[in-house]
Amino acid sequence: MGNIWLDLIFGVLEGAARSHAARQKEEQKRLRQTYREAERAARNAQRILDKEIVSARRQIARSQPHALSPPARPPSTTVIELDRPTPSSVREFLPLLPTWIVPRGPQPIGRLDDVCPYCETALPKRPGRKSACPSCKQPIFVRTRPFDRQRVLLTKAQADAVEAQWAERRRP
Repeated sequence: MGNIWLDLIFGVLEGAARSHAARQKEEQKRLRQTYREAERAARNAQRILDKEIVSARRQIARSQPHALSPPARPPSTTVIELDRPTPSSVREFLPLLPTWIVPRGPQPIGRLDDVCPYCETALPKRPGRKSACPSCKQPIFVRTRPFDRQRVLLTKAQADAVEAQWAERRRP
């Protein structure tokens, strides 16, 4: 009699385990299918986006042929002057801009990073005052710029320019 009950209990447990494994297998199959559908949707969205970009470029090229390519030489009458000092993030890209864009006003002078302004080698420690570069032995000047109050590393010529900016700012 005891064996019958044990067989019955084990049978129920085996059936429950099989149904649990079947549910897990179905869940994994459904997740794989959902993942494939999401990948397919992402690929389709990328294709549509690529087509839209190409279409927009063609439309711009038709309406403004000069808009997508820089002109061979800048028009002599076009000069854009920037009123505010250009921050270092913009100043990095100034050489890439067309030559007829002319920044106006005090320009950022010096280096904010820990790099020698002469030889551009990395310094082991940022100097807090005038010191010599360990690599090229040139004097590195440390000054505060008047328009943004940033402490920068300068060459001798740049230090003189910053001093002139301070003198101009202090003038009544």
